[in-house]
Amino acid sequence: MSNQTGADRWAEETFGSVQLGDRRRTRRLVCLAASLARAPAGSVMASVQTSKDREAAFRFLANENFSDGDLAAGLTAATLRKCSGLTYCPIDGASITLADRAHSRDVGGVGTWNNGARGLHAVTALAADRAGTPVGSLGAEWWARLKRSVVDPACRRPELAGQSELRHCLTAVRRIEVIREAVAPETQLWFQFDRGFDAWPVFKLADELGLLLTIRSSKNRRVVTNDGPSYLNQAVLKTPIIGTYRIDVPERPERPARTAILQVRIARLRIVLQVGSARTETVPVSVVHASEVKPASGERLQWTLITTAAVDDLGGARTVIDGYRTRWLIEDLHRAWKRGWTNIEKTQLRRQNSLCKWATLHLALASRALRLGRLARSEPTMSAATELSRLELDAILLLRNGATPFTVGATPTIKDAVLMLAEIGGYDKYSRNPPGPTVIGRGLERIAPLATGLGVLRNEK
Repeated sequence: MSNQTGADRWAEETFGSVQLGDRRRTRRLVCLAASLARAPAGSVMASVQTSKDREAAFRFLANENFSDGDLAAGLTAATLRKCSGLTYCPIDGASITLADRAHSRDVGGVGTWNNGARGLHAVTALAADRAGTPVGSLGAEWWARLKRSVVDPACRRPELAGQSELRHCLTAVRRIEVIREAVAPETQLWFQFDRGFDAWPVFKLADELGLLLTIRSSKNRRVVTNDGPSYLNQAVLKTPIIGTYRIDVPERPERPARTAILQVRIARLRIVLQVGSARTETVPVSVVHASEVKPASGERLQWTLITTAAVDDLGGARTVIDGYRTRWLIEDLHRAWKRGWTNIEKTQLRRQNSLCKWATLHLALASRALRLGRLARSEPTMSAATELSRLELDAILLLRNGATPFTVGATPTIKDAVLMLAEIGGYDKYSRNPPGPTVIGRGLERIAPLATGLGVLRNEK
């Protein structure tokens, strides 16, 4: 029976193979990640228990001999080694807001420039299997916005207005692809982008590297069809409806959960890319248009999804839609990461180098809670021992003593274990919605001291 705690096991699996130029740094990274997993908090002081370890943690984060990019690369490699076959990869932008009234921290502006909010921007990525279950984080690309963005109203290519985020998005895609070719060449990544990344450089990169991607259209682009030049929306709406598809729409603060019925159209065409002031190129794509039929309430779902995959029938269109839906995962991840559980926005670190490293550890930890919640739905009969250590399971069963038919030493299914874990974290089992990463993460945090204590007692026997 292993006496390794879940925090230690997770830290070793996630960061044990990260190359930082010195094996001692990797060991320190694993220890710091384990401390964070046992006591998640934005503050290093709250996560690391002893003064000796705190000093070591601050020195590690401030070390200039490696960067947050090295952590991201190691995290990406560890996640991709767990992937197989077709893997969805949702990518999205995020920002963390940090208290900085004196403008003394190494950060930049976030949100509306006139509001004066301060923090850092990131493009984050996540790997998910065909069932939509997260495998793990693929790291982040960080930057600070140091001056006001100026958009020329006469600009003919408005997609370039968000140049910084777009540039870092392309950097993230290139980094992930390079690492995938090195550690998981048999894995096929299918990148998923929201409408903010509907820009010609993304399609250009996909064409150059042969990437599989889907982007939600944000503009009525010029296209070339078999009938000649046209525009995207008009060309797609001329095609017949090939069928319908039901999807479950999760609850959001502005809308209740519901089941949506989508009418689906598909088209094969070439989109026109304005790659220069007087130069255009075309690339072949498939377009899947999904429109909700008579929504009961709220805004109707209507997606025009441009993909580099060949789509010829309803089955292919459903695969495209399912892939795009994994974008909701990264939104849940950001909520748990920023404010819901790990609270990275509470950090007191000042230097960008240290901030980005610390935030990357939090991002990886938040993805663990997200994965547990999704596994409970996609693989409910799977043994909980595949994701939770023996000490964690026994700690859960002890804390739920009398409220569960399981006894200490039993191995429940992942569905039962995650439900008990979420209830420890404050989840109401009579809720209409399944437990999310925040309550699951709080459960992991609350069982960690007991799991550690059980490990100490068993080691003494």
